[in-house]
Amino acid sequence: MLDNLVQGLRLAFFFPATSIRFRLSPGAFWFVAVIGALVSVLMGIYATESPRIFQAEGLFSETFLLVAVLAGSFVASKIVGDPYSQYRIPTLFLNSIIAPYVLYTVFEQEVTLAYYSDYPQLFWWSYYALIAWTLLIAYRAISLSSVGLPLRQISAALLLTIITFLPAHYLYFYDFWITDYSQNLAQEPQAPALNAERILSRQGPLLQKQLEKLQASKPGEQDMFFIGYAGWGEQQVFANEVAFAKRLFNQQYTRSEQELILVNDVNNPEGAPLATATNLETALNHMETLIQPEEDILFLFMTSHGGEDHSIASSLSNLPLNDVPAEKLGEILNASPFKWKVVVISACYSGGVIPHLENENTLVITAARSDRTSFGCSDDAEYTYFGRAFLVESLTQTPSFVAAFDKARDLVSRWEKRDGFTPSEPQIRVGEKVLQQLVQWSEKREVNEETHCQTKC
Repeated sequence: MLDNLVQGLRLAFFFPATSIRFRLSPGAFWFVAVIGALVSVLMGIYATESPRIFQAEGLFSETFLLVAVLAGSFVASKIVGDPYSQYRIPTLFLNSIIAPYVLYTVFEQEVTLAYYSDYPQLFWWSYYALIAWTLLIAYRAISLSSVGLPLRQISAALLLTIITFLPAHYLYFYDFWITDYSQNLAQEPQAPALNAERILSRQGPLLQKQLEKLQASKPGEQDMFFIGYAGWGEQQVFANEVAFAKRLFNQQYTRSEQELILVNDVNNPEGAPLATATNLETALNHMETLIQPEEDILFLFMTSHGGEDHSIASSLSNLPLNDVPAEKLGEILNASPFKWKVVVISACYSGGVIPHLENENTLVITAARSDRTSFGCSDDAEYTYFGRAFLVESLTQTPSFVAAFDKARDLVSRWEKRDGFTPSEPQIRVGEKVLQQLVQWSEKREVNEETHCQTKC
């Protein structure tokens, strides 16, 4: 049966091959099925960063592939009009696609990922090349396995390829290996104990000082107030995202006098007011004296770890901070003086806050579905997947929050597929009235920018 693998290589690389040299039997089919699964296990070890966890669920993916190939071969045999080819096509096809899969995986790891930041299109180019290669292999396997018109064989090959690849675009397939991030967290040094009494005693004056810097909006001008909230203080990635968001909004959307950040950062614990529900509520209550409730818009960006109970984590070394439950966040925002709100939450399971926030006056964006984790919150990451996609890659290119979300969702999906992660499926809920308000605000902002440019430029 090893001869089948050799003949499969010849078929895959377009050397002369004949079906006579293939051993065709149920045993030959199951032999190549087992070989294919073993290759997937080995390539998973190669492509997955250590420490790794083995997932037996990967067998479901292999089983689905076999079922898809058998179903596609059955349909292909009907198209070419050769019922016996349904027994020959699967063996030829499976023996031939092992080499392309191995080469695709190696290319993805050594080239696509290495140059992804400069050439992101490599991901799709290599994927489409794999599909095209598979299509040619399917055609050769069918033409060797059946007697029929070339047009019928081409149609059968196209259908077999579609049946093989299409489910991956709509279903999640488990890999045999995933990185065990819990071990990485366990190996990380513990954050140094902080002087909790001093930090907490200074919170009132520190927050008040920042609130006093905020300036009131002018009637008729329709301003946007920005609040950034970085809840998890033991990892710099969350503070990084809030810092980037603040710079971005200062450049494109708001004035520095209308921005406030609440940050838990073990490296700079007194650099900003703490990210807690109490400080957030206090800040919003203070803004009641500064805003035009019927005109101004709140943009709240929260980034942290999230729990399966849909709470937003608040942590800073040994300080006794409470997480923010979804219900509490809803109460705070619903009681805030802002009628118009844009709330973006980058955290695992963050979709669970949507029922507590959505209404016709609010735009809610979350990094994940209510039952899914999001990714990228490692210590060596500058931004999370969603933070990078939404803030860095999208909002810098378009002023529309909805358009930025659409682009970010596609980017996150692409990165997760590339890295073999369960899709996080970012969510959005757009209130009908707030969308109209955002369009109006955007138009006024563009007019103000043109007026400013004519005056200064």
